[in-house]
Amino acid sequence: MILDYFKSDESLLVSELELRGIEALRAASERVRERYGFACTRTDEEASRLRQWISRYNSDDTVRVTGPLS
Repeated sequence: MILDYFKSDESLLVSELELRGIEALRAASERVRERYGFACTRTDEEASRLRQWISRYNSDDTVRVTGPLS
């Protein structure tokens, strides 16, 4: 699910990374809810980690998605 929101070697603003990352995590949690009847709490933890990481950068900084996303 998360892989649907990012492409390998893609460059994007930190603000866009945050928006897409949170959206992807919410979608993943909702997918768990649909299947099992409850949300995925791990996605909340990951969203918190993402926000902590992002807080070290300016929202208009550019980051690159690296590594195999498959």
